[in-house]
Amino acid sequence: MCSTLPTEVQNAPQIDQDSGDTIGVLDCLRLNVYVPNKASSQNPLPVMVWIYGGGFFEGAAGWYDGSYLVKHDVVVVTINYRVGPYGFMCLDIPEVPAFGGDANSITVFGQSAGAGSIDLHLYSPYERLFHKAIVQSGSAKVEGMFINPDYSAAINIAQQLGFNTTDSNEAISFLSTIDSHLVIAASSSLGYWFRPCKEQVFDNVANFVEQDSQNQYSPARIRNTPLFVGTTSDEEYTYDMNEFAGNPFLDKIKTHYSLSDADLTRISNTIRHFYIGDEEISSDLLRELNDFKQDFHFQHPIDRAIVKYIEQGANVYQYIFAYSSDDSPVYHSAELKYLLSPKFDPLDESNKKDLLMSKCATTMWTNFAKYGNPTPESTEEVPVTLDRATVDKRSYLYVDDENGNLLPLTSLPRKYQNWGQDRDWNRGSGVGPDDGVRIDFDNRTVVGIRIDSENG
Repeated sequence: MCSTLPTEVQNAPQIDQDSGDTIGVLDCLRLNVYVPNKASSQNPLPVMVWIYGGGFFEGAAGWYDGSYLVKHDVVVVTINYRVGPYGFMCLDIPEVPAFGGDANSITVFGQSAGAGSIDLHLYSPYERLFHKAIVQSGSAKVEGMFINPDYSAAINIAQQLGFNTTDSNEAISFLSTIDSHLVIAASSSLGYWFRPCKEQVFDNVANFVEQDSQNQYSPARIRNTPLFVGTTSDEEYTYDMNEFAGNPFLDKIKTHYSLSDADLTRISNTIRHFYIGDEEISSDLLRELNDFKQDFHFQHPIDRAIVKYIEQGANVYQYIFAYSSDDSPVYHSAELKYLLSPKFDPLDESNKKDLLMSKCATTMWTNFAKYGNPTPESTEEVPVTLDRATVDKRSYLYVDDENGNLLPLTSLPRKYQNWGQDRDWNRGSGVGPDDGVRIDFDNRTVVGIRIDSENG
């Protein structure tokens, strides 16, 4: 069926989240290429390039298996990139065709932090080397995905390792001589979490990230780009009530926005009332509390990104992945089992329902890589067709197992709408009742709040 060109790709230096050990090597910039036997220079096939997630502090190409996707006659490439301080420490100092791939039909796809990376690639001023993108459960607009640079980080890590300096160049020179495991451990002990940032401007140096992620706007780059964007139905579901101790509504807003105490109180009370009314926080409200957590961290920022894609002329197809074979919540990363059978959640091929879902999901993802449309026609594996999403008609595919059907729907679930896409009054921002305060999420200012009055 396919030939695999594997390399024994080692992880980038990182902390193993299970053992707490420091693992990986700096010489990690490798890739795996999965190639169907029928691929050749005379028969070039669409290429899918996978960018893994992991919060920019963990992950590896070798965790993911491209063999399920490659069965659909695409070339799959999984790439390694450096994470943590070696990949994302912001400083204040300045070929596919060989594998039978079609250089004119390249799709990048990624999940979580990988999706945030793709979002940044879409707006980067560099020449674009891809033609389509699949953005799974992430965006550069997700809170915490994009940070202000800390130019003292290298100095602080060097000092943690016994080298005292106030000069970034000296710190970097020192760190380059130190075992990478020691650097990773020192960074972790200092509590650093490195992520993309707006880059310092230098003469004759081309920046990859030129804009704050909340204000990305470039219709010339986005227009006509095919995008397949979505989330799982229960991204951050938890049964741990400690997650909601104190006042979670106020705490979430306070963590990410610099607002006056009066505005924080009004906003958090309004949001609280929207989700749980006048009820006291208890385990009986676990579903509603999880809805708030998920909406704040994922659904709302991703939905804002989708609206901006559409407004800038992208060809957007949207999905919500809600399939679970055992009726458990469909957590963050749940769809990866059926696409890439990752080591942390491998596909059980003895489960016939899961295997059918894998065939369905890989068909949609590879259809998009081939045609720029996940459902170009109704087939046995995918017996539906999906319209493109527009600002006024938010068509999306609800991927579930109810009666074995996929559901093409034409408007988002009500809770997703209420967080910010009330187009009658201010497209792209806002939450709250008819009279109150609204947050402009793109510019982090307060201009009034509104939530649909039926629910507020």
